[in-house]
Amino acid sequence: MITCLNWCPVEGGTGYGPKCRCEISKSLCCRNLTVEKAVSELPLECGFCMWQFPRSLLERHQKEECQDRVTRCKYKQIGCPWQGPYHKLTIHEAECTHPAKTGNELMEILDEMDQTHKEMQLYNSIFGLPSFEKIGYIGVAAMPS
Repeated sequence: MITCLNWCPVEGGTGYGPKCRCEISKSLCCRNLTVEKAVSELPLECGFCMWQFPRSLLERHQKEECQDRVTRCKYKQIGCPWQGPYHKLTIHEAECTHPAKTGNELMEILDEMDQTHKEMQLYNSIFGLPSFEKIGYIGVAAMPS
């Protein structure tokens, strides 16, 4: 809701304050830098470990430092489906069976992954088509000659 300087509520976003008749529009609004600065310094909670960090540090923490961030096995390219917290990655990779698989086993896994990828491409292309609600038509009437 938009209000004028005298806190009169205004419906619709433009017009005049109902009590004071002060002009109100989104183009006349100005940023409150003090509030923006205060909000930017409020801590945010990491979505993985639930610790709180300043906004400026949170992104780096989640991408590089958080021990609970979700990560994938380095053998994912040859079919390892494991994903889990970063602090368990080294344990998994030491026990991962994918590097010890034979060439034939790896080819079977890669064929399955390729088939799944093709199915996902087909699925995405079907659902990427325009929906019935978005298709319009223009009526064309034949004029008698």
